[in-house]
Amino acid sequence: MAEAKKQYTTLKVRLYPTPKQTELFEKTFGCCRYIWNRMLADQQRFYDETGTHFIPTPAKYKTSAPFLKEVDSQALIQEHNRLSQAFRVFFKNPESFGYPRFKRKKDGRDSFTACNHAFTSGPTIYTAADGIRMTKAGVVRARFHRRPEAWWKLKWITVKKPALEITTAASSTSAGTGYPCAGDHRGAEILCPPLLCDG
Repeated sequence: MAEAKKQYTTLKVRLYPTPKQTELFEKTFGCCRYIWNRMLADQQRFYDETGTHFIPTPAKYKTSAPFLKEVDSQALIQEHNRLSQAFRVFFKNPESFGYPRFKRKKDGRDSFTACNHAFTSGPTIYTAADGIRMTKAGVVRARFHRRPEAWWKLKWITVKKPALEITTAASSTSAGTGYPCAGDHRGAEILCPPLLCDG
């Protein structure tokens, strides 16, 4: 039997967040930029003092910066993962990958990523009839140019500024059958235009 292949598909949707949802996205952008810069600064200080590489987790900063609790904690965790990955590729090949830099608001490249988790009460992120349900934001109204297949499992979303990018994953198909295979996954990216509000 032929081995199932993992495939990736790109879907594009247009989102229409409410003013309150747009405010939450902007706040999340700021919190992710803040946590990245704090972790990077503390990593540099720790390395200068001990000669050891160490990146604190986002939980360390929530007491001194309680506003971090207002956004999706998964977005902050993914900033830690991104910074860790940035250091891994830098240490592996410093000539090709530069040292991680601090983020600035004026760079205009803000983004955040949040992973989907399936609980007994249901997933934390999913596509609805008229939009995409995100943690903290609720259902963000969307227009789908192509609907995800029924068996696709949303894995994570990445919201970028000035565009939104949402990534899903679904069962891959068996070679030559076109039917999903249990245990394998296919991914799909949903790229969205700049955030727009009704009215």
